[in-house]
Amino acid sequence: MKEMDRAHKQLQDLICRINEANIRIKGKDGRSMTAMLAERDVLKSRIGALREIYNEAAGNMNRYSRSEIKMVSTVDAKALHKQIDKLSAQLRELDIEIQSLNFSSEL
Repeated sequence: MKEMDRAHKQLQDLICRINEANIRIKGKDGRSMTAMLAERDVLKSRIGALREIYNEAAGNMNRYSRSEIKMVSTVDAKALHKQIDKLSAQLRELDIEIQSLNFSSEL
């Protein structure tokens, strides 16, 4: 029990040090690591949601007969794919900067 308590205390201290460092560490545009991590998380979520929409919009709508209702996509799949590519490039650039800061910063 004592060893477990010590380990939890060390974990708490480490989490605090990481959070403090993330606020202190600044990127090339002056934003904190915390802000960049939040942006990265939101970009990942947004890209994921857009990919789901794209997959539905770009999918084939097969009909068994002419009497079946025809599904028509209301989303411009090509434009959506370009938007996903652009956001993915932003995510990669941001992730590279975050990794660079991680390697060059002291906790």
